[in-house]
Amino acid sequence: MFRALCHMMTLSYGTTGIPRGLSDIWVVIISMLIGAVMYALLLASLTSVLTNSEASKQVYDIKCNLCKEYMRCHRLPSDIRHRVMDYLESSYQGKWFEEDAILMELSESLRQDVIVYNCQRLVSNMPLFKDTDPNFITAMLDKLQFEMYQTNDVIIRNGALGNRMFFIDRGTVLVESANLMCQLRDGDFFGELCLITGGRRRASVKALTPCRLYSLSVTCYRTVLQLYPEVKNHIEEVAYKRLQTQDGRRLHPQTIPAI
Repeated sequence: MFRALCHMMTLSYGTTGIPRGLSDIWVVIISMLIGAVMYALLLASLTSVLTNSEASKQVYDIKCNLCKEYMRCHRLPSDIRHRVMDYLESSYQGKWFEEDAILMELSESLRQDVIVYNCQRLVSNMPLFKDTDPNFITAMLDKLQFEMYQTNDVIIRNGALGNRMFFIDRGTVLVESANLMCQLRDGDFFGELCLITGGRRRASVKALTPCRLYSLSVTCYRTVLQLYPEVKNHIEEVAYKRLQTQDGRRLHPQTIPAI
């Protein structure tokens, strides 16, 4: 029995000699069994830690494989396949998680703190929202939606009906119109006139690099504005002056155009 246990556990102890006496044999057997269980528990714990630490990466790999199967099934051309995979890589950076689901698990106060920390710097540069009620800003931030655009993607087309504005988290975009051409970078914004006028776009915007943007839809903006009617006059006054400034004279190079 002692030699069989040694061979089963791939130990070489039993090949060199057997302990003398029945009590010695049982003590060694029990020690080997305890050591084998502890070794198995140690391996199981390490495996569990490594597996859980890469959980989001494993989900990301599964999602990527599903996308590849979908593209193979529909026989998409290789250039579209590369664009899809680049989009996933830029959006999730190798880690797949559902931000909305995570935030909904938090309390309202904690969720607002997280959102304010992530996005307040984007809204603070916008003239329309300067000197407004902080509660209005917090409610507006809660309505922002993340969007990802790849290089050369057209974000806004000149003449299209505007339905949302954008804040640039990371990336560079090119703004083009009949009498205007400029680049916007991290922390800038564009497309805000649709919130006020609801009209058509005055310029086209194209991504020069992979861009991480946050959008605010007209519907969400008007919903929040109904809760803070005192802010409406201030925003419309600032927007009207800003539009007059752009239409009446040449913009300073550092001025963000109204689109």
